[in-house]
Amino acid sequence: MPFIVRVPWLKEQHGKQTKKITELIDLYPTLADLAGLKAPDNLHGTSLQPLLKDPEADSWSKEMAFTISRSGGESIKTNKYRYTHWGFGSAGEELYDLEKDPLEQNNLIEKTPELRKLLSNLLDAHIQRDLPDGLIGTSHVKIDDESLKMLKSLGYIQ
Repeated sequence: MPFIVRVPWLKEQHGKQTKKITELIDLYPTLADLAGLKAPDNLHGTSLQPLLKDPEADSWSKEMAFTISRSGGESIKTNKYRYTHWGFGSAGEELYDLEKDPLEQNNLIEKTPELRKLLSNLLDAHIQRDLPDGLIGTSHVKIDDESLKMLKSLGYIQ
């Protein structure tokens, strides 16, 4: 999915793109940084300002992006691969080589068990490290009634 950011005072950068990995969690720290504000320390994202100034910035070191699907899947994406598991793997897994298969038509999950294990372990480590209790898979959800009502009203759960 395209992630488009336009900064009025960086006109020489308008229309440029990067192949570097970014995430939506990088938006808040970026906006704070551009506004000259200090972002809260508990944010997981990183300001995109280095990439906004130089789309090929060597200082940008993010190697993977993490995504949670509304359908109950968690994904990890690198420049080369995307791995997704549904229900922590119990409801299925997908693994795609994005360089050879950018349209994600050929699921490699059965053909590459070593790579599957590596990416699965990376994803699990990310989930354990970065997600607060109560947001790890539907079998672990511990959420109060008010939050549950809000999530239902927003369409995140039924």
